[in-house]
Amino acid sequence: MFAQNQACFKSGLQFTAKEALRKLSTYASMVTEQAYTKGSKCPKLEPGTLRLYSMRFCPFAERTRLVLQHKRVRLCIIPRHEIVNINLKHKPDWFLEKTPIGRVPVIEHDSKIIYESIICNEYLEKIFPNPPLTPTDPYSQAKDQMLVSLMDKLLKIFRKVAGRHKGDETDTLINKMVIQLRYFEEELKQRGGPFFGGKQVSMVDFNLWPWFEKIKAKVVTDQTIDQFITKEYPFLCQWNENMLLLPEVKATRLNPQYYAAFIKSFANGDPDYDFGLQLNKSKL
Repeated sequence: MFAQNQACFKSGLQFTAKEALRKLSTYASMVTEQAYTKGSKCPKLEPGTLRLYSMRFCPFAERTRLVLQHKRVRLCIIPRHEIVNINLKHKPDWFLEKTPIGRVPVIEHDSKIIYESIICNEYLEKIFPNPPLTPTDPYSQAKDQMLVSLMDKLLKIFRKVAGRHKGDETDTLINKMVIQLRYFEEELKQRGGPFFGGKQVSMVDFNLWPWFEKIKAKVVTDQTIDQFITKEYPFLCQWNENMLLLPEVKATRLNPQYYAAFIKSFANGDPDYDFGLQLNKSKL
């Protein structure tokens, strides 16, 4: 099977965004998009199915959803997988039995459990190595890893912004967040784009994208900040447009207004993990 995948990729087969999304919908499976909560039963996992435990609004889980989608778009024979969303405030006991840290993403594959987004993505890269998402050069790998680690400083500011209502302190934090973007702008400029991976999208792009997407959603109603980013960071803005064209991003992206509503519910202490869904409790 893998040899066929490799041959198909080497043949130069290309998919349009519409065809890629059709392939995704054909092979994707989701028991329900609703978040499983405490007291729910764990859905049965069929043999040979790769399961990803996720949460619709979690940027860490989105990293792994993006890589999984990328591998499926580029492979001719696509492994079956399914996504199970988790209520992270009221987690099911069966989920906590699978991971000691109680966070998403978590991959369950052939009785194996893998958690933490970067580790999950490395696992997917190794079991589905073609087409590769990581550079072969050790220094390029190190640069990518350092770039992702720099995101930690930005995340600390972002979490503070996400947990506050509009006000002077929030405005100050957003300004700090915007300033921190300067390094990413310069790095993208030096790499020559259109992606951080160069001419092709790479693992570092997928590991960074969810946070930039969420930052954009957070300031979508703040035209002053939005105009500042557009004016001061043209390379990041173009990268943003390039990423939005990818079928992997289209398949995983939520309406920014949904995310803004989730952030509001999160700040109020009652996160609505199912915002925007038509609920059917009988499926849980």
